[in-house]
Amino acid sequence: MPGMDAPTIDLALFHNLSVYQDVRIAGRTVLKGARDCEGRWNAIAPYLSGGVLLDVGANFGWFGLRWCETFETGQVVSVEADERSATVQQAVLAANQAERIFLLTAKANAHMAQRWIDAGQRFDAVLLFSILHWIRDHRALLEGLARIAGRMFIEQPHPSESGAGDEQLRREIGPIGPYLGELFPDRSVVHLTSWASHRECEQPRELWMVGEPAGWQPTNGSVDRATLLDLEPAWPPRSWWQRQSDVRHLTRQLAALPEHGVLTPRRRLQRGVRKILGSLRRWF
Repeated sequence: MPGMDAPTIDLALFHNLSVYQDVRIAGRTVLKGARDCEGRWNAIAPYLSGGVLLDVGANFGWFGLRWCETFETGQVVSVEADERSATVQQAVLAANQAERIFLLTAKANAHMAQRWIDAGQRFDAVLLFSILHWIRDHRALLEGLARIAGRMFIEQPHPSESGAGDEQLRREIGPIGPYLGELFPDRSVVHLTSWASHRECEQPRELWMVGEPAGWQPTNGSVDRATLLDLEPAWPPRSWWQRQSDVRHLTRQLAALPEHGVLTPRRRLQRGVRKILGSLRRWF
């Protein structure tokens, strides 16, 4: 509106934080990242038609915002478990007053996929950009998402790219094309393009598309909110959720939501317990 200050973001949030994605506010790039977001969008855009987007490992939420700028309707589930990256994304979404994007801080894994399956949720498109090599049950996650997803777009570093994610997982996945072909024999698996890594690596990062399953029908463009509330939402804030008539009866879930920040003390405690249990399982 005329006379109003342009939305801004506190640059102190980026101190000692790797800036992978551009930071986009009100349709304008205010901070450049190490990766070519616009190039990646242009590569997938011809295969998108709106509806519901699931962005796994969403970093600062660039692709969710671009989705909402492109399509007038539809919603975005933006999954970012890293606390600092999620904090930046929360600030970016707030600056953009983004009410069609739901930021979740629960870890992406097969359990999350099963929650969506149980809820009957479907996604028109799923993004997994440079994230599989951080997810231990990557194969089970993809198999679960394949049951409820239209097109899936997967970017993955070469197995020999040193320093990218978990080395064991990266080598376990191997070359991404054959991995996806073996995993989805009944769907088209297409190499879209490649980019030079932001690291010092001769091997490029490849972007692949897993096509829609036979008989796929577009979604109705909305997300099951009760399921969202069970997956550690950090945006929109609690006050927004409390105004939504379809979830007002879920008083316990609403009370556990943050109004400011991405982790409540309870969530932080739960994360600490899960980390300890995970370490114990690896030792025993």
